Amino acid sequence: MLDENVIDAPIPQYFNIEVSSHCNLKCPYCPTGRGDIPMADRRYISDADFHVIFENIRPYAEVIQLFNWGEPFMHKSLCSYLERISSHGILTQISSNLSVRRFDDRAAERIVASGLTSLFASIDGITQQAYEAYRVNGNVSVALQNLETVRRARDRLGSSTPHLIWGFYVNRHNEHEVDAARRKADEIGVDIWFKELSCPPEFQTTLLRSRPDLFAAPGNLGELWRGRFNRGLGHFELDPRLPRTCNVCRMPFEIMIINTDGTVFPCTAVTGRQFAVGNLLTESVEDVWHNRMVENRRQLLHVEERREQSQCRRCPHFPT
Repeated sequence: MLDENVIDAPIPQYFNIEVSSHCNLKCPYCPTGRGDIPMADRRYISDADFHVIFENIRPYAEVIQLFNWGEPFMHKSLCSYLERISSHGILTQISSNLSVRRFDDRAAERIVASGLTSLFASIDGITQQAYEAYRVNGNVSVALQNLETVRRARDRLGSSTPHLIWGFYVNRHNEHEVDAARRKADEIGVDIWFKELSCPPEFQTTLLRSRPDLFAAPGNLGELWRGRFNRGLGHFELDPRLPRTCNVCRMPFEIMIINTDGTVFPCTAVTGRQFAVGNLLTESVEDVWHNRMVENRRQLLHVEERREQSQCRRCPHFPT
């Protein structure tokens, strides 16, 4: 049974919908790339299922991401989904490797016209050798050209969106290119964000110690979302033993993660069906958000309320 002292987290304003659980890359430390997600479980969300899910969350949504562990541009209806979401005044985010195919001007203009708010392009290098050490099967020239093509389309259409962010995950094989990448970002006309890659020690960058300031987020990043969020953890405090660099432990309070088949997961750190907490194709967003599994998870993560019975105990990020 639920404890009497239940943490009452309001329905989130932030939703994550996986539209494609397929990816064209084989990144070694990604669950999709390394094959942790069985092919039988990989699919593209159907238009009908997207409609049901979107109508379920629409009354609450302020921001909707259309990605998780897959590549969103592999879905043929992506821009249609973005247009529909944007027509309701909801902000949208995409994270992509931009290496699925080369965008022509028409494709880039469709992306801009869709109303997409923010595009995060994961491009870890400026030479193919450095880039493909992690982005296996990717093409850095295609990715960089696509980023510039979208920026040109945005300028040509006189739009302020999408905000374009080049995400460069720094590792030992590409760290020598960070300064050249910054110059390239200036040349293309986009912001660049150097980020730490979660990977084994032998693959980790040496710059975390020697150049820690390199990893600061672009200064204008918060301007996109300022004033959009006034809920979340509030006066609750996470357990201090939880990893401070891992934001996934805030997710049960702030965001709902939705798979291509409507199943809901507690965060983006887990992928197995054993972690599912509900399904928005058959349940309301209110029922899923306030069910026993989700409420117990919040109690476990709360500094004052540690509970033995929670799926978070099985998470690799959770402290022993």
